[in-house]
Amino acid sequence: MNSRTRNTIRVVVAVVLFIPCALYIGWAVERSRRVHCEAVARHPDCVNNLRQIGLAFRVFAIDNGGRFPFNLSTKSGGTLELCQRGSDGFDSNAAIHFQLASNELSTPRLLVCPKDHSRKPAATFSLLTAVNVTYRLLTGTNITEGGPRQLLADCPIDGNKLYSDGSLMDSEGHAVAPFHSARLTWQTNRWLELPNVTPEERADLARKLTGKIKPAVEKWCKAYRNQVPFRPEALTLDSLKQRAEWDSSSYYYTFILDGTELAVRDSGGSVVVMFMYAPEAKQLTALPKEPAPDLHVPVAKGEVIQMVKSDSGLELKPQQVVIRPTGAATAVSGGAFVDIVPHGGDPNKDRRKIGLVFGANGNLIYYYRDPYL
Repeated sequence: MNSRTRNTIRVVVAVVLFIPCALYIGWAVERSRRVHCEAVARHPDCVNNLRQIGLAFRVFAIDNGGRFPFNLSTKSGGTLELCQRGSDGFDSNAAIHFQLASNELSTPRLLVCPKDHSRKPAATFSLLTAVNVTYRLLTGTNITEGGPRQLLADCPIDGNKLYSDGSLMDSEGHAVAPFHSARLTWQTNRWLELPNVTPEERADLARKLTGKIKPAVEKWCKAYRNQVPFRPEALTLDSLKQRAEWDSSSYYYTFILDGTELAVRDSGGSVVVMFMYAPEAKQLTALPKEPAPDLHVPVAKGEVIQMVKSDSGLELKPQQVVIRPTGAATAVSGGAFVDIVPHGGDPNKDRRKIGLVFGANGNLIYYYRDPYL
């Protein structure tokens, strides 16, 4: 057998061996991808809860020199002395630490996994206890926003994990749509500085703000009859607090406008308002101060249906709009909690499509939009 024949045989053997191996690898990769996607699809609510918790802790850290609530002494407004860590590192006083981050969390419902049937969400953060929290929280001076990546919280029901840098891992060990901090820094004087952003990047941000973000915010304001706690013209690059990357084509922008926090998502060219929190909304975590609070509500279902349609395009039925007086449970007297729930849904159990809170004067003081809407 000459060398040319031997070489030909080697090539044939290599091809015969390579093809099934390549097919197997391709099948394995595709199967892994499908398993990962199915895992995410099974637990979207739990993953989103942890994502919001992670974002809330990071926003708190940005406001407090990179430190989480349990890194700060109680003398400085933290919960360091209240930590009660077990042998596994998880803190039995997690509810207290979550309470301190309540300004950044939109609702106590985020602290209960949808699959946890042994716990119910607290009515307000001021009433939050361990029985209202599913997620286990690790505390320690080594766990910080800017330090090495550490486990921050996990779900004992679904097995999803949240890390100190905001990244997420599902029960299969796959990364799930983590937030990646942009090259924007939040300074202690509460104004955004862009020392690491090139002139080209800054110009690109300015174009997006003028061309896409601001028109979307103005449209949203009109949907709610401009009864919002900020002026749309205050939306400038100087009011930008943080940009977070959801994936390669989606970004979250957080602005501070006249003291109001506003979060906007730009996903594939579609820009929508996702979250709004006015200074007055802080009173929602306090108990009623008046002996006979005002239980009137400043909006009617028909008005809400029209507002939400202008905002999101949703065609709602009256039974999907649940209105409750804020004065019954909070220090905001004469306002209204408004939940937009799935058709036939229960506002105490089912995931809200949109959540609104109106003050006594009819102005919107809080807004939440389901990321999956």
